Amino acid sequence: MTLDATLNPDFGQVEVDPAVVNLTQYETFYEERRPFFVEGAEIFRYGFPGFGLNQPDIGSLFYSRRIGRAPQRTLGGPLIQYADIPAQTTIAGAAKISGRIGENWSFGLMEAATLEETGRYLGTDGLRETAVVEPYSNYLVGRARRDFRDGGSTVGGILTAVNRDLGDPTLEGFLHSGAYVAGLDFNHTWKNREWYFNGTITGSRVQGSTEAILRTQRSSARYWQRPDAGHVTLDPTRTSMNGWRGSFSAGRRSGDHWLGSVLFQAQSPGFEANDLGFETRVDSWDGTLALQYRETEPNEITRYYQIDFMPSFERNFDGDLVGASVFLGSVQQWSNFWVSSTVLSFGPPTDNDRMTRGGPVARGPGSWSVSQYFRSDERRPYQLEMNVSYVREIHEGDPLA
Repeated sequence: MTLDATLNPDFGQVEVDPAVVNLTQYETFYEERRPFFVEGAEIFRYGFPGFGLNQPDIGSLFYSRRIGRAPQRTLGGPLIQYADIPAQTTIAGAAKISGRIGENWSFGLMEAATLEETGRYLGTDGLRETAVVEPYSNYLVGRARRDFRDGGSTVGGILTAVNRDLGDPTLEGFLHSGAYVAGLDFNHTWKNREWYFNGTITGSRVQGSTEAILRTQRSSARYWQRPDAGHVTLDPTRTSMNGWRGSFSAGRRSGDHWLGSVLFQAQSPGFEANDLGFETRVDSWDGTLALQYRETEPNEITRYYQIDFMPSFERNFDGDLVGASVFLGSVQQWSNFWVSSTVLSFGPPTDNDRMTRGGPVARGPGSWSVSQYFRSDERRPYQLEMNVSYVREIHEGDPLA
């Protein structure tokens, strides 16, 4: 077991984040660079990998950048001339213990506390004032995993919790007082780990004032206020919200020629993990089939080639088709060591329940495309790369639609 602890860290030596211009309604994801959170982070990873082309999207239940984040309340308005807000929240202390117990158990536990932050502002009346911009918060994440059959089968669980001291009534209006997520994941392989199936089941609960829960219902991850959303009801009297998420994947990821997998995953409209995780969309269920044929034995023409076929779809819980595509591609390395690939893709017109940012569902165009790429042998003193693509939009009424 390894114990790490830190008191009042400033992480001043850590590389700053790149500048990003984000014009979407979704939050930007930044990689973790702080050493305390990077070291040993693999024990807190949730879920298991699938087939290369068909990976389950289970989001991130533990996004460590939430700890010590920038204050979530801004100070502005017609009565404020200038505001000075801290760039990040002070971490009072954090500790984590991780390692193995016996031969089969892996374990990780992290606890962190951040202090209350205040911002200064100058009003139009010339008075200097202060206001709380981030409350005292406590973060907890625990992870345990049990291996069977020398790692051929694994069962694990995760628990995250966030508790905030919302003494300031302004903060009470848009932050959760408590947020909790618990999940189970499993992975089973057989025939020398050639075949596999794995899955996850996760539940969440957030609680707080009616204003805070109303903001959650109206967030860009769900938009319950949409006028044509018949499967959910915007409730301004709620003080809590529960949700679930699940995924299942099975297939063959090693072998001589044929590989592939099937994947199904769903996340309910009420699932919320953003207090300590990272999630941009819920209210969806989707399925994907991936097939691959490959030849790794060199012959007179090629040294290697593979052909991939992958159809997929995605619907929201109201039944709207919000995503669909068919992908057919090939990659080959020729006998002269040159590499080329060809990709054909097709997507029919689908509904978009996010484009209007809370308005009615919009009908988006489909598309079909063809792309050709090749690259010369990297071992030569010169190298040539070329990529040619053609994309055409498909609208309702077009023959391909």
